[in-house]
Amino acid sequence: MVAKLMVVYKWIEGFAFFGMLFSCLLWVIFAWVTMRKLRKNPDIKNNLGMELISGYDAFNVAHALVFDKYRNKKVKSSLDVFDADLPLIYKHTTKFDRLLARVFYLLMLLSGSLLFLVSLINFFIKQ
Repeated sequence: MVAKLMVVYKWIEGFAFFGMLFSCLLWVIFAWVTMRKLRKNPDIKNNLGMELISGYDAFNVAHALVFDKYRNKKVKSSLDVFDADLPLIYKHTTKFDRLLARVFYLLMLLSGSLLFLVSLINFFIKQ
């Protein structure tokens, strides 16, 4: 039983590692292709969301392109300054940009969650 669990652990660990590696590569491609185009546009430059650290606006734009269409926008919040403006971003991106953002962001979320699961397994089983 423990041997089978360790095989599953190694598979999860490998997928999380290679998923994060591929996600980092997609982040660089997304920043080069899409974010450079959006930052050069003076209409949208200030609507990319709050950039807490360098490059964080790429995460804001990817998050907006993945989740904001399904989120209820009727409720306004004082934290909306941190979010990217979805209608403006949607207008200035292509289908390839949106697909790249979705693949990058969802792979990053999945890999991060699997890394958290690996650390929990490592903490409780490999003591």
